[in-house]
Amino acid sequence: MDTMEEFINPIIPIPVLSDSRISSLEKLLLLHIISLCKNKGYCWATNSYFMNIHGYSKQTISKSINHLASLNYINLKYEKDSTNINITTNNGNIRL
Repeated sequence: MDTMEEFINPIIPIPVLSDSRISSLEKLLLLHIISLCKNKGYCWATNSYFMNIHGYSKQTISKSINHLASLNYINLKYEKDSTNINITTNNGNIRL
């Protein structure tokens, strides 16, 4: 498989699935992020990585990730003097 990691049987809670504030793409990205964060609690996936996997533009991926962060589904930590972003899930909203 040509991805960062294989999926690890992720489960999305019903409150996430029924959250009308987030789009289907955002739910899919959240599922993917949860899977990538499962082992270490964080991931360094880039917008390009998600773009190549899901077939959306970098701008759409970026807006979706930022929207998930604004709703506290994920946390973003920008690395100083770099374009790297550390993504973690917000355990208060999502049970892994």
